Amino acid sequence: MAGDKRRRRSSVARKRAAILGLVAFSALDVALVAYAVGAFDDDAPAAPPFSAAPRPTASASASEAPPPAPTTAFTELTPSTVLISAVDGDTAYRVAAGDCATGGSLELEKSTDAGASWVSTTVSTDLASALRLDAQDTDFVVIVGLEGQTCTPGLTATYTSGSGFETYPDRLSATWYVVPGSDGTINSPQALAKAPCAAPVSIAPRSDSAAALVCADRNVYRTEDGGTTWSDGLFVPGIVAMDSDADSYVIASIDETTCAGAQISELSNTVGSTPAVIGCVLGPISTSRKDIALSAAGESLWFNAGQNAVVSADGGRTW
Repeated sequence: MAGDKRRRRSSVARKRAAILGLVAFSALDVALVAYAVGAFDDDAPAAPPFSAAPRPTASASASEAPPPAPTTAFTELTPSTVLISAVDGDTAYRVAAGDCATGGSLELEKSTDAGASWVSTTVSTDLASALRLDAQDTDFVVIVGLEGQTCTPGLTATYTSGSGFETYPDRLSATWYVVPGSDGTINSPQALAKAPCAAPVSIAPRSDSAAALVCADRNVYRTEDGGTTWSDGLFVPGIVAMDSDADSYVIASIDETTCAGAQISELSNTVGSTPAVIGCVLGPISTSRKDIALSAAGESLWFNAGQNAVVSADGGRTW
């Protein structure tokens, strides 16, 4: 009996030792796993917290650091080869735009049937290429461009729907336009102004002091003091044309996911505002087109691509 007790005590001791060993091994294993996990976490970079992209804000000084380079793929914007200026929903003028054409002639077109047909008239002054077109009413049209012999800026106007033209050099300084070949100079009615970018493309004036500028990098800048100061750049990757309205700007953009054609947006002159989509001109439009123009006249909005023009009677909402 005593031998059986000793054998039982010995068996119990062995079991206790085995259990204690298993517990110790398990504790060691847990410690090793915890250490390994901790080491992996220390080596791995922490995931950044989600944050919405910041909305662009405007600044009153052009001397501030330029906006960061856009990460969206895009091609540089070049000046359109056509200009259009609307009078109302039926009448608009159109002219070919481009670089100085020595010895060339300029043709001014007029439509009175919402773009269905155009009547062309040769500009009789020595203006040979156009930089800006401004139709003030059905008969009075101003063209800022380059003279055919000297390639210097000049201003031509007609008060008779194109049946006669006159040159008015004294009015040139009081007109908005991008000075060609100047490495970023803007002529405003206030004075010559330095553009906020190296390659300004087109200007959309609202008044003698307010205007918006589109640059080759597809940033839009706004000024309220004749170009003395500019807002921060607002990157609009699909922008191809812009014009001013009574108290805002209208933008045409292509290659947008929400519009299989040209998307029409409105941009307020309020600091920090961004474009608000208001409509879509249907029909596929190639991103390589360089002949797109836009013009607003009250609630009438004209969209021109090459020789074709369409008109919206409600500011771009329907066409």
